[in-house]
Amino acid sequence: MALVGTIVLLIGLPTEEPIRLGIVFLSALLAMTVVLFWAVGRHMRRWIRYAQGKPTRTTPFD
Repeated sequence: MALVGTIVLLIGLPTEEPIRLGIVFLSALLAMTVVLFWAVGRHMRRWIRYAQGKPTRTTPFD
């Protein structure tokens, strides 16, 4: 999550205009939030499968 935000900030931070700076910060915050909820959803799916006694093998789309 922090890596995604840092990459967005490093790419977009060489700016001096306040509006563009705000857009860069908001897009970094949005990207970190998306990654956070993706990771939490993935973890919850695995936890639910474990609680139901189903196999919890990891797939690329899990």
